[in-house]
Amino acid sequence: MTFAHLTKDREFAVMTKLLTIFGIVEARQMRELFSHLSDGQYGRIMAQMQREGLAYRTPDGRFLSTSRYSLQIAEKRDSVMCFWALIRVKNFLLDFCAGVSPAILSFTSKAADYDLIPINSRTKELLREEEPPTKDLVRIFVAEAMNEVSDIPTRKENDYIIVVETDGTAQLYGL
Repeated sequence: MTFAHLTKDREFAVMTKLLTIFGIVEARQMRELFSHLSDGQYGRIMAQMQREGLAYRTPDGRFLSTSRYSLQIAEKRDSVMCFWALIRVKNFLLDFCAGVSPAILSFTSKAADYDLIPINSRTKELLREEEPPTKDLVRIFVAEAMNEVSDIPTRKENDYIIVVETDGTAQLYGL
C-alpha cells in the first residue's frame, strides 16, 4: 500500500499530526511527502491549516511548524533529518504516532514496528543507558554520517541507519 493510498481523503489530519509530532519541517519536505496531491489540492489544505492556526510558516517560507513558539523550541536539525527519513520509508507505513524518547516517530508496517531515532548527544546518552529493546522492534537511526552511530550499542538484527545529506538525500544502511 502506498502512502498516497493510506492518506487518501485524510491529508489534512495527517499533515496536522505530522507537524505536531515533528514540531518543525521544511516546507519542501511536506510538499515532497504529499507529492501525490495536485498543487491546488495541496495549497487548499495548507491554507486551511494556516486559517485554523494549525500551521505557521516562517517569514522566508522555508519552514512549517505548529506555531512560532514550537519553531523556537523544536530541535530543527533532528526534526528535518527525521522527516527526510520518513519520506524515504513512507510507502511502508500503515500507521504512525509520536515516539517514546529517544525516538521522534514510531510507525508500523506489515512486517514490524519501527522507531525513527535522531542521533545527537542527548539520544546517544539515552541509548547507552536504556535496556535493549525487544528483538521485534526495528530501530532506524537518523544521522548525517555513518560514523555517528559508532559509539552506540547496536544489535546485529533490526538496527539500521538512514544517512541524510543536506539536500535531503537519504540512504538506508544495515548495521
